[in-house]
Amino acid sequence: SNMASKEACCWLVNVGNTMGSPDGSDGKTRLDTSRDALKAFLSHKLMIASKHEVGLVLYGWRETLNDLQGDGYQGVFVPRDLCPTDAQLLRYVNDLSVADRTADCLDAMIVALDMLHKRTAGQKIHRRIFLLTDGAFGLTEDDLTCLEEVGRQVATLDVTMHIVVVGPSEAPPSVTLLAKCCSAEVLFSSQWQQLLNVIHSQGVSQMSKSRPDLEIGPVRIPVHCFLKARRVALPTLSKRAKGTVAHTEPIEMKVQAERSYFAIDDADGEDVPPEERTKAYRYGKELVPFAEYDAAAMKYECDKCLQVLCSALEEELPLHYSNGGVTECVAPEPDNMVAARGLSSLIHGLRNTARCLVCRYAARKNARPRLVALSPYVAEKYECLYLTYLPFEEDIRDWPFPSLPTPVDSHLAAADQLIDAMTLPADDRTYKVSQMPNPIIQRFSDLLKARVCDSTAPVPDLDTRLAGLLKSAMEETVPAVAAQEGLKREFKLTAAEVTTVKRRKFWKDALQAKRQAVGEVDTSAITVGSASRPLPAQGEPPAPAPMAAPVRIGTVNPIRDFRQAIADRRGAPDGVDRTTEAIDQLTKVIERFLSETLSDCSKKACECLRALRQGCVEENAALKYNSALRGLKASCEGLTGPRGAFWSSVVESGLSLISDDEATTSDVSREEAAMFFVSATPKPSTPATPAQAAPRVEEDLLDLLE
Repeated sequence: SNMASKEACCWLVNVGNTMGSPDGSDGKTRLDTSRDALKAFLSHKLMIASKHEVGLVLYGWRETLNDLQGDGYQGVFVPRDLCPTDAQLLRYVNDLSVADRTADCLDAMIVALDMLHKRTAGQKIHRRIFLLTDGAFGLTEDDLTCLEEVGRQVATLDVTMHIVVVGPSEAPPSVTLLAKCCSAEVLFSSQWQQLLNVIHSQGVSQMSKSRPDLEIGPVRIPVHCFLKARRVALPTLSKRAKGTVAHTEPIEMKVQAERSYFAIDDADGEDVPPEERTKAYRYGKELVPFAEYDAAAMKYECDKCLQVLCSALEEELPLHYSNGGVTECVAPEPDNMVAARGLSSLIHGLRNTARCLVCRYAARKNARPRLVALSPYVAEKYECLYLTYLPFEEDIRDWPFPSLPTPVDSHLAAADQLIDAMTLPADDRTYKVSQMPNPIIQRFSDLLKARVCDSTAPVPDLDTRLAGLLKSAMEETVPAVAAQEGLKREFKLTAAEVTTVKRRKFWKDALQAKRQAVGEVDTSAITVGSASRPLPAQGEPPAPAPMAAPVRIGTVNPIRDFRQAIADRRGAPDGVDRTTEAIDQLTKVIERFLSETLSDCSKKACECLRALRQGCVEENAALKYNSALRGLKASCEGLTGPRGAFWSSVVESGLSLISDDEATTSDVSREEAAMFFVSATPKPSTPATPAQAAPRVEEDLLDLLE
């Protein structure tokens, strides 16, 4: 709980004359190995934690540059103070070379401690120091006195120190003494797997996924939920503009996508504004519009919670019920002893009775609630509850598989032999799954390091050290080959009979079969009449002209229906202007919305009234709008509930009467329109009766079907 969420790390690299010695038989020098370790650390930070701060200190360098150089700390060069990791530091490390002078690691450690103190004093941050050395240094009596003071400063600043010995396979006496005084961990470059594990480890506190209260009736225990294990994927890559300068700011280089919407029947091709767009979802071959008001009304809302529903025996929740493959650890809130005691007593009680808890879990506000099981776990150093996801009834699939045949003794013996051959010894350290680096991520890291230093570099081969680890892991499976062959002999595979699949029939096949049954048809004997419409006989009335489709303003998207109706007012074949009918229907839709009890319906009604006013002004139908608005005022002003909310929105929006300045057919002056919103005597709200609501529901369903 006392761990920080950020890290500051200083790398002390020996670049003295002894680092030019060969390191192993692959032709690399000790400085090359040190460079590889530092580049692996920097590339990992770039991918995973680019906000962590990294500093670089070179000792044994040909120049001197540090804050303590006036006090005699010579040969220590600080090319990079503590700051977030970037590609420029990776390029600088790639160009390091060996200097021709001796190195003093104690001076470098003092400079690094001073850097950490100045940069992180008073901050809750995890401090680390990596000292890369070949151990080719001695310690005098003065150095021993100085080393004791360095050890005290390391303890005071709470610094975690790692000493990486490059070259020797055993720690020299000077390195052993240095590690003892500074409580440092000694690593070796020859143990590359262990070194990568330490380099990639993050000494910062793990962020909790959720921080709910474990609710057991009236009892609430503050807990934190942590992910036990998760799959680390490759970092996401963002697009950059091609041909930009390498040092251009990322904001200028980033590619941003913009999306525009156009109406199909719009000849001008103007962009449709957001307020005129509506989401739609497919229902079969049709698109059903779904306005934002409907989405807000149907949106599921819940609070963050971890509520206990019941308890169950562990045998009642088998392992195959686990749904999702993700396990979380539920621990008490840090620094809360009351919560720790309460959760500990619950864990031990569940363990003693072999039971687990079934809970309702929502990791955050308005998240999808899940059904989970809390199982007790007690280890030597800690205890917690394991949270696993359970399926609902609709998620379970009961497949009716046939029963397996009863195995004979030879089958069981072959299976036991295979299991024994593939079981690793308990003390085997060559292959540990928890310490095996992911080869895909390591390969991507190598590519990142190569492309940062050279943008045209090809994809590098797999690192020889990592390839050696994978090869040793594959060698562990050699003893199991003979056991696998024995298992094949016991369980022989035979080819299954393939049943004939019933061929699908198509209409063309059916027509061809019909022709074969009926025979050829003489089409010359078929008389085809004229396709033109026959003229009416003399004395008969002419055929009526085709009627236009009736105006229908639905409740799903009434504004669109109204605008479409008044736009097509002159296009009807019968020549009848249907604007009045559209206005009357939209007025009824507004009244229908006001009869509902949902608050979102009042917002819909206000938007419909706005569209009605705009259409009446355009069509010079001011009398119809003024009459409708006076009726709405009489039925809504002074009330509470949806009607009161609707009228308040109308007043705030200024949707008053249409004056004679806006439409010539209006009989209302500008002063009368301004005085229209004068409060009257409040009236009690009259809720809608069920008998009134039933026809509206049927009409709404008809609108959706259309």
